[in-house]
Amino acid sequence: MYVSIGSFTLIYDHLNKRVITSHSLKIGDYIMHGAFMEGRNAVVLALISGTNSSIIKQSLTNLQEINTVIDNISTPMKVRLHDSLLMCSTNKNYFIFNMDNGKVVHEVMFPRQKY
Repeated sequence: MYVSIGSFTLIYDHLNKRVITSHSLKIGDYIMHGAFMEGRNAVVLALISGTNSSIIKQSLTNLQEINTVIDNISTPMKVRLHDSLLMCSTNKNYFIFNMDNGKVVHEVMFPRQKY
């Protein structure tokens, strides 16, 4: 079972009640949301590091292997995956990102309120 809590990710053996492997992110990095990539043995995580937000991909075979998919985005609230399409909602926009070719397929900007 894969678990991500705050700044920590781990793989837990529920039957034997023990941690198989774990990884801690840098101080100040926090995971907002995650989604499992079926068939690729990886997880996509919405990460906040201070004032910088990004989408990262973490391998389940080696938790220390983390690749940045998208950097410097608005605060990601929710991520979903369907095949190779990453759907992400931030506080400024909603976009669909193709994980295979690294391009934004569709984007909708949210209206801004003036006070």
